[in-house]
Amino acid sequence: MCTVPGEPRKVKVEIVNSTAVKVEWRAPSDRQMNGIVRGYRVHYVPLGHLDEPLVNVPPTRVDVSDALTSHVVIAGLQPDTVYQFEVEAYTRKGQGERSRPKKVRTKGAGWSAYQLHLLTYLLTLKSSANC
Repeated sequence: MCTVPGEPRKVKVEIVNSTAVKVEWRAPSDRQMNGIVRGYRVHYVPLGHLDEPLVNVPPTRVDVSDALTSHVVIAGLQPDTVYQFEVEAYTRKGQGERSRPKKVRTKGAGWSAYQLHLLTYLLTLKSSANC
């Protein structure tokens, strides 16, 4: 018989803004609980252009030590970057199975002040050339 929890269910990742996401989950099923869940861990890593974890970037882990919590907001991400997220429950016996990976791309950062200034300048040049 398995002594650690099964994977958390119904994992969802929602974009909050260009540098943050909200990760939600449900506890493992009663049959797969295998003890009292003490908390959860969310693992994430940025992916490269082939959707493979970047070799020089170690995975990051966020600990959620309240077993009743079913979501966490993760900030400090890079804009316009694909990330892979997995969630696991843990008991005093150890960490459980990770959820199926969820991939999401953060939003782009939008226009920088320099880009807006350059666009304004180019539009000014174009309108003065039409005179």
